[in-house]
Amino acid sequence: MSGLECNSKKGYHYWWDNVPGGGDGGGGNDNNNNNNKQLTREESLRLEEESQKVKGSKWNAAQTFEERSYLSWAETTLNEILRRQCKDELWFASEKEHIKSKEVRGGWRRRFLLLSVKKLTGNCSIVLSRGKMKHGLDLETTEFEIKATYTKGEYFDYDDGYVEVDGTFTVPEISIETIADDEFEIRDAKAKEPKEVEDENERKALKEDCELFMKDLKGFVTGACEHLEQKLAEKAND
Repeated sequence: MSGLECNSKKGYHYWWDNVPGGGDGGGGNDNNNNNNKQLTREESLRLEEESQKVKGSKWNAAQTFEERSYLSWAETTLNEILRRQCKDELWFASEKEHIKSKEVRGGWRRRFLLLSVKKLTGNCSIVLSRGKMKHGLDLETTEFEIKATYTKGEYFDYDDGYVEVDGTFTVPEISIETIADDEFEIRDAKAKEPKEVEDENERKALKEDCELFMKDLKGFVTGACEHLEQKLAEKAND
């Protein structure tokens, strides 16, 4: 079956390469296009029904090879995972050892944060090869954005005043291998001084705390990416 289609409101109608010895896909040779014939409606519907019994698109009824990108899905899904984990695990930051809150100069305490990715690049896909679905994940350098909230006083209270410190860091590679081998690296952690804080020393202390904090998020980010890979594997097995 060649890759030519005719648009129709009632579905796809294929051109069938009828060259003898054309192989599993019936594709034959590019020099034999004169042997193509249009399928009848009955043949087209029968082919469509048969192709629905296998995974992949109707182009792939022979279950040979097909790759679909899930990069946009991965970006949306990873941000959803990060938002949920921030709410579940970071709301009361002092309860978690790896994100333990400490008092910063001036009586400020880090309370919780928001974490997100700006844009994913690289490969996130599901491949159909010889009837088997496999997932692949190999993302290039990914930049994460952080917004950490600090308040004054022992207890969290917006009325006592709060500031948000913005920062970014990068992870050079997010892949099935780096997740499995726990080889995540956090690099280029940079935060901005909160302009609304009048005391210069306090501003610098908040910036420094946020940058140190980002370097401790390896386990948190690894867990989120591991969850993403699990969801991708589930899609491949659907």
